[in-house]
Amino acid sequence: MLRYACLFAHAHPSTPASVWDIDTGHVDGWAEWFEQIPQLFLYLIGDATHLPQVASCAMYGDAESPSCLVAPMAEVRARWHALARHMQPLLPQLPDDVQAQWAHMHTTIATTTREWLILDCSQFCEAAIGTPEMEAFLLQVRQRCAEWGAVAEPDAGDLPPVLLPLLSEATGQWGWWNPNVIERIYAIEAQPHEEWPADLRECYEPARDWQPWIDEVQAYYVRRIDRGAEESSPGNADPARGPAGLVTPYGRWLVHPDDGAEWIDIEAGYIVIRQHGDWNAGIPGGLKDLNGRWIVPPSAGYVDLSPLTRTLALGRRSPRSEGMDNRMVELLRWPDGEPLFDNLTGGMLHDDGRVRIFHADDTQSVLDAATGEPLFDTRYKNVFAFHKKLRLAVVEWCRPGEPSPDNPGILQGVVHESGRLVIPCEYAHIHHAYKQPPKLLHGRQLLGSVYIRNAHANARNRS
Repeated sequence: MLRYACLFAHAHPSTPASVWDIDTGHVDGWAEWFEQIPQLFLYLIGDATHLPQVASCAMYGDAESPSCLVAPMAEVRARWHALARHMQPLLPQLPDDVQAQWAHMHTTIATTTREWLILDCSQFCEAAIGTPEMEAFLLQVRQRCAEWGAVAEPDAGDLPPVLLPLLSEATGQWGWWNPNVIERIYAIEAQPHEEWPADLRECYEPARDWQPWIDEVQAYYVRRIDRGAEESSPGNADPARGPAGLVTPYGRWLVHPDDGAEWIDIEAGYIVIRQHGDWNAGIPGGLKDLNGRWIVPPSAGYVDLSPLTRTLALGRRSPRSEGMDNRMVELLRWPDGEPLFDNLTGGMLHDDGRVRIFHADDTQSVLDAATGEPLFDTRYKNVFAFHKKLRLAVVEWCRPGEPSPDNPGILQGVVHESGRLVIPCEYAHIHHAYKQPPKLLHGRQLLGSVYIRNAHANARNRS
């Protein structure tokens, strides 16, 4: 589920009876942001002296229960103008697009005729509206506004440290400001191409018939319509395809076709972009966050990037090292791209929350999903799922020599996540469900003597 925060300006305080409809002219959309509540949203909605009110919202089916935070617009304007006085000397030093965004925000806030600002952030709480957990969450967000008081004049002191990022980290702290955010008062859902907004429908088409919609970011997966290419292609040939993009139904581009994406997907909380390239040399690309900000741009020079977690990804620098197999990748740790392992054939985030990486010698290592540090040094052919409480896993080890009735090729054992072997790898089978933790008897005893078949004993019985 996509988590997002939105700012709306309303003519009336948010109550169960408030009218939420675009056609009535009572409400405007201001801004939105995915995955976190921007600091600017929190700053505008309240401070230690004027904490926001927890309110219900008629936008939701449960219109009686608390679901948002609200503040009088007069207080919002006062906070904005105080921040603007600190920002004014810095504006000439900022990029043109950031200055333009600031100007848009200033016009929006300074000229609005609405009387109330509403922060909709309920999507960040896993509990439903109407539960004690939701009310506790809203109170917790409200309390974050108590971290700063009224902002002093520039000549009377600096901003509180917690607010300093507002002056320098525009893309992550301000949010995406556009009146089209008003569409968020309705459910954002995929529509057939013929029902897309006219400006989008006339210039773009679904990039893939079988996946025109990426639900993780609630956006269409599109390609620019190139009618010239269609007309110039031979009748039996597919027309050349333009670059792909991701755009929400209300016009927010997360990946613009100008980014040159040949293929787009969502992996481990990132938008993964792969550009056109030679498979043998490696496919160039990069990573964006779900707001469309570059985390690893293509200019960083990585190929075959595939994130496993928010901090770990498979990939390699281009060009590859001399003598390096085309199929081999490295494990990289963000934010700086530090290489942790090389000569890998792949990797995955396992259901047990640990990462498995696959070495070129057909063995596996088990890593911490955040740091990439090995849980233990020994490498096994397979490490199945760890038991949640006992932290035990069935492992497989390749015995040296050619497999035979007297020498099974693969033996199983049980390892603790610390690396301690609880049962040595001397058995043809440890009782467990497919790739799952070892089965336990009552009292948390491993099924050993009854359900483990000793390979050597079986060989002696056959003789």
